[in-house]
Amino acid sequence: MIELIIKTLKKLKQKIYFQDKSTSLNHHNFINYHNNLNRRDFELEKNKHVLILNSFLKKFNFIFKNELKSAHIKEYLIFDIGAGSLIHTNYFCNFAKKVYSIEPSLNALKIGKKIYGNLKNNIIINDFAEDALNKLPLGNKCFFYTGHVLSHLTDQSTKQILEIINNNSSIGSYLLFDEIWSNKVEVKNKLFYVRNIKFWKSNLSNFDINFYKFKNNISGISFYKGFFGKKVK
Repeated sequence: MIELIIKTLKKLKQKIYFQDKSTSLNHHNFINYHNNLNRRDFELEKNKHVLILNSFLKKFNFIFKNELKSAHIKEYLIFDIGAGSLIHTNYFCNFAKKVYSIEPSLNALKIGKKIYGNLKNNIIINDFAEDALNKLPLGNKCFFYTGHVLSHLTDQSTKQILEIINNNSSIGSYLLFDEIWSNKVEVKNKLFYVRNIKFWKSNLSNFDINFYKFKNNISGISFYKGFFGKKVK
């Protein structure tokens, strides 16, 4: 009964709130990140991290073995945008000289710190990406990662983030976005955005991008996920 009430409240909350970066954060915290995890929930969270990372590596490990290996990725600064509870940050810290974890949810960061402790070469930025990126050293060689983050954000926030990456990063920088894309279809629901290739290419016009056709389907809406790019101009 209680679970049914919680589900109903979540659906109602999603319908009535106005989405901006603050309400997106509040909703994300409400759905995903709870401060006081008991021992069982904590173990479940750790197991979820393993599954998420394995899925990531299954899709994208070839990039790290091929394209990025030749680029000496250790010389790059890595920006984990929407780092959440540091799942991918923990992986990136194994081979980067510095990883910036940008995450507005303090709850998420506390969970990540509890699981992984103090990670080597990791700098945590508890802020919104569109506010944080302008203050960070993007003039260096950069590698930007997002894992289904921008697909939750409004066009306004997403365009602000992409504009900074597109214009302020150095030539030779890379991006790996595990984000939703389509050939033509666009969906704009609260916390669920499907943006087409034209949107991504126009907002990342200085990058040469390869789009990967990892198929997904939610509520009858078909789309792809994942693309990789290098800044060429």
